[in-house]
Amino acid sequence: MLDTISIFSDLTKSELSQVAKITTEEIVNRGEKIFLQGDHSRDFFIIKSGQVEISINNLFGEKKAISILRNGDFFGEMSLFDKNSTRSATATANQNSVLYRIPGTEFERLLKDKPTISYKLLGGLSKRLRDTIHEKGPEAQQEESYMGKVITLASPRDGYGKTTFVHTLARILSTELP
Repeated sequence: MLDTISIFSDLTKSELSQVAKITTEEIVNRGEKIFLQGDHSRDFFIIKSGQVEISINNLFGEKKAISILRNGDFFGEMSLFDKNSTRSATATANQNSVLYRIPGTEFERLLKDKPTISYKLLGGLSKRLRDTIHEKGPEAQQEESYMGKVITLASPRDGYGKTTFVHTLARILSTELP
């Protein structure tokens, strides 16, 4: 199945078999977390069957679904190339799913032994990024930059310090958010 995955489309049969040697199959139950935002895991996943939701928690701790992935889709690729960072999102099985797991440390060893695989994978990742940008379009990206959240602060009586608190909160949020 690896040869049908877009990120591996440029690999030769020999290179695909080397990737297959380090790949394991994993069954994940509906509702099970595959990894959490902030985790230090480095594994890469391909969905053989099932459905996985990728979500983030915003500054207010609210969950926001970014995408729903299905058969043949992959996720976790950022951790393969940025080994010191944490997971940028949470992956949760929406259905009972069968995943292929490629361990990050073993994959890194493979890339060191076969550097040509790295260049081919970067081409596949660039294509995915380009497709994502074109899928959203510049209008959607511009529209998202105007999205915001209204917070109302009230006191049961004529409490003191509300204005100072709100002003300080607004200043903190403006420095924390883009």
